[in-house]
This record gives sequence, C-alpha cells and structure tokens, in this order.
Amino acid sequence: MAIVKNAVMERLGAGKIAASFNVSRLRTVEIPQIAKACGFHWVFIDLEHSTMDLDVAGQICAAALPTAITPIVRVPEGDVNRAARSWNTKTCPPTRSCPGSTGKPLWS
Repeated sequence: MAIVKNAVMERLGAGKIAASFNVSRLRTVEIPQIAKACGFHWVFIDLEHSTMDLDVAGQICAAALPTAITPIVRVPEGDVNRAARSWNTKTCPPTRSCPGSTGKPLWS
C-alpha cells in the first residue's frame, strides 16, 4: 500500500503557512479539488457543527488522496463512538488534544 505524505505537516515543518478550506454545509466529493484549485492546503471537515454523517466525511477524505489536500475531521466533543469510527476507518488521523499534549498526530 502506498504511503500518502501529509503535505500540511511538511509545510508546517518547513515554517510555511498551511491554509484551510473549512466545510460544514457543503457535501460533495469535489471539495478537495475545489480547495486545491483555490490554493488551499487542507480541508477541515466539521462534524461537530453540522449534520454531515461519517460516510460523507469519509468519501470527501478519500477524494482528497489524489489531490495532495490533507483532510482533517472534527467530531463532536464527547462523541467517543464517532471519533473511534473515524479512527478505525482512517477518515482522519487522530491528534492528541488533551491538555499538555504535544499536538502531534498519533500517526503520520
């Protein structure tokens, strides 16, 4: 299986800015292509403040693979079930968000 590089982590590591395209109402797999065409580096898929389901978020994340746009998904606070499902399906790489964490992804 090919490893997809995280372009955002590379940009941030090089001291560059990584601009995001935030999504909460738009539900189409063309989102990563739109973000790429507009010069964004990552797509922020907000499941906490929308009615979007995990299946749609997963489709958007899969569509991002060939575009070099990094998808990041926010799940509702305290929704352990949805967070675990997103981690299991690799919808988004989980990050340590607890106080005192390094903020680095658990995997890259």
